[in-house]
Formats: sequence, structure tokens, C-alpha cells
Amino acid sequence: MVEEVKKIEGLNLDDLSKFIFDLSNIQDNKIIKLYAKSDDSFQNKKFNFEWLPKLINIDFLQHLIFGSELDYDKDSFLGLSKQLISLEAHLSGKDIENFFSHLPILRNLILYECDFNEMEPYFFKGLDRLKSLIFFGSELHVIKKGMFHHLKSLKKLYIITSVLDELKKDCFDGLESLSSLEIWRSHKFDDLCLKLDRKAFKSCRNLEKVILSECGLMDSDMLSLEKLKNLKYLCLTGNYLTDLQFVNNLKNLEALDIFDNNFDQDIFERFDEFSLANLRFLRFDSQNIPKFGENYKNLQAIDGKVYSDVKADLKLRRLNGLQKLDYLKLNVAYSSDHSKDENEPVLFIKNLKYFRLNFYENLFDLNPGDEEKYFWKDEARAEFAKVSYKYLKNVLEEYFQEIIDVSSDVKEELVKAFVQENDGRYNNLAYD
Repeated sequence: MVEEVKKIEGLNLDDLSKFIFDLSNIQDNKIIKLYAKSDDSFQNKKFNFEWLPKLINIDFLQHLIFGSELDYDKDSFLGLSKQLISLEAHLSGKDIENFFSHLPILRNLILYECDFNEMEPYFFKGLDRLKSLIFFGSELHVIKKGMFHHLKSLKKLYIITSVLDELKKDCFDGLESLSSLEIWRSHKFDDLCLKLDRKAFKSCRNLEKVILSECGLMDSDMLSLEKLKNLKYLCLTGNYLTDLQFVNNLKNLEALDIFDNNFDQDIFERFDEFSLANLRFLRFDSQNIPKFGENYKNLQAIDGKVYSDVKADLKLRRLNGLQKLDYLKLNVAYSSDHSKDENEPVLFIKNLKYFRLNFYENLFDLNPGDEEKYFWKDEARAEFAKVSYKYLKNVLEEYFQEIIDVSSDVKEELVKAFVQENDGRYNNLAYD
């Protein structure tokens, strides 16, 4: 079926043949979002948009998703809408000046598989309103001072690449508005640890969310975080940390993820010594359940993995002092020949609402104040029906969006990490 173009919310270049363009009245040919990434004929070829204004009214084009390299040598952007707010593309950061001068209100930029090793400081000049910048799989070995100097309004920076080697001193200068930084390097299990200068974050003291995942970071690297007083969400999964002293400086921290590090069990035996009075969410893995105390009076949710028998720990009621705890998820690795007493209560916490152990295939969705005890065997609570994975995700989403008492941006991050489980994590970032 062939349609006449008037106003189209989204158009794939593969589908151009399905539409009739009235060239006598181009102003009425309106496209909001243009896709040019699915046809293999576009891949690895430079492409320009000189033809675009001859077909449509580009003043309405707001989103462009492009799968091949843009031909900046032929003034690719001269024919693009000054209303463009979102761009996904392949670009090169070398020898390009005033590249974005024709896109004055661009707010979101995603750069795929680009080579930025020789990027000039003026590359991002003109992007005064850019809010979100994402590097996917790009060549970006070293970040140094001046690279992002022109991005005064940037709030979110994501660097998802396996080749990042070093963050130099004050490498984020100019990013005073930056509130969210994510670096996902996927290089823990090699010798290429990320080198992190102690003053790397000197200019972005307003950071509230930091994710440094699988970067191979050491305890000495944590000195770079000590001045980030506004930090609310910190994820340090997949590193080589052995100490947690640095968290004592993070008084506003609401969520902490320290899964998959090199912590000695002694850290968790004296866990109550760390000052995290504002902490609401904790994810960890250890030999035993950590020793909590008054410093965790506001802790509301725990997602943990314990590698030893936990029966003794549960008798110690280490979690009972957590008066606000209403979400508990424990993956317990215990000996297969461990003798279990059917009448031994697993745990009793007055306010517990969401409770899940790997012993069970059930989801325990409890009412606040429920005073029944919970037993080892599945059938002990027959009224808890087995639930599907889809329902489980719905319950978790409800908890992290509506119940846990954290800031809205922290809720957003928890949903991404523990409901979406990083599936499609970055799909909607271009339209934040």
C-alpha cells in the first residue's frame, strides 16, 4: 500500500517506496523521526543529506538514527533541520571543526564505533544544549582535559567501550552540570586496568550517579571519589576493591552496588563500622551475611549473594536490627548435604514485604506487619503460588518505582539494573 506523505512520526529509508512525496508542496511533507540503519546497503558507506530538503519539510525533523558514516566532507548537516534534538550516527573526531554548528538545539547524541583517539577539543563546539552523550564501542583510549570543554549543559555521559585505558587529571573539565557518569569497560579479567587519576573528577563535583563497572579498579583509585559529596548512586561491580573506607565520605549515598570485587570477609564482619546512615539499597556478595548496625538504620533493600551456609547467620538475626528493611533477596550457596530442620525459621523481620531466596521457586510478596514465620521447605507457605518471571518483573518494578524511598533518578537506575537487567538499558537514552 502506497501512502501520501503529510505527517509521519517515524520513517525508515527502506520504506521510502511506500510513500508518495508531493514535490509541489514540500512544506506539508513532515517527518518527525528518520531511520537509516537497517539496510545493509548503507553500512560502511558515507552518506549525506543534500537530497532530504527536496522531499520533506526538514523543519519538523527531530530525531535521526543513522547506521553508516556521515559524510561531513560534503556538508552533511547543511540540509538537516535546526530542530533536530536527537542524533545517532557514526562519526570521526579527527580534523572536524564546527561540525555541529547547524544543530543548535541538539540535546542527545549517540556515537557508534567511532575513532576518537585523535579527537580535537573543538569537535563538540556548538553543542551548548547537549544533555546526553553516549559512546558505544568507540576507539577512545584516553580522556584528557579539554575533550568535553564545550559541553556546558551535559548532564549524562555514557562510555561503553572495551578500549578505554586512562582518565587523566581534570579530564571532565567544563562538565559542571554533569550529574550521571557511566563507564562500562568489560575488561576486569585482563591486565588492562583503567588508570584513574585522583583528580579526574575535579570539575564535576555535582555528580549524583556514578557507574564504574568492570574497570579493574583498585583501592587507590577510590581517592578520586572522595570529593563527590552529592553522590547518591554508586556502582563498582567487577573491580579489584578490598577496602570500603572511602564510603565514609559519601554521606548522601542512597544505593551502593559492590558486587564481584575482592573483599575479604573481614570487611563484612565489621561492616557496621562504615558510616552509611542514608543508604537505602545494598548489593553485595560475601561468605556470610554482613554485620549491620545503627549506621544502616535506613537500609530498606538488600540484594545479596552468600557463599557459605547461612543457617547460623540467620540464627544470629543479623538483619533483624534493620527496622526499615522491607525487601530481601538472597542467593544462598550452601552445601548440598546440609541438614535442614523443617521447623527452623529462615528469618523474621516485622516489616518485610518482598522476600526471595534461591531455596524457593516462590515469590514472597508479604503485607507489612505480617507476623508469620517463614520456613525452609517450599510447601510451608502454600498460599504463595508460584509466579512467572513476567509477574516477578512487575513486582520488582513496582517496588523500585513506587515503594523504595530513594531519589527519583536513583529509582530510575535501580529499575534499569534490577528489573530490565541491562536488557535494552540504553534504548531510550536518546530521548531523555
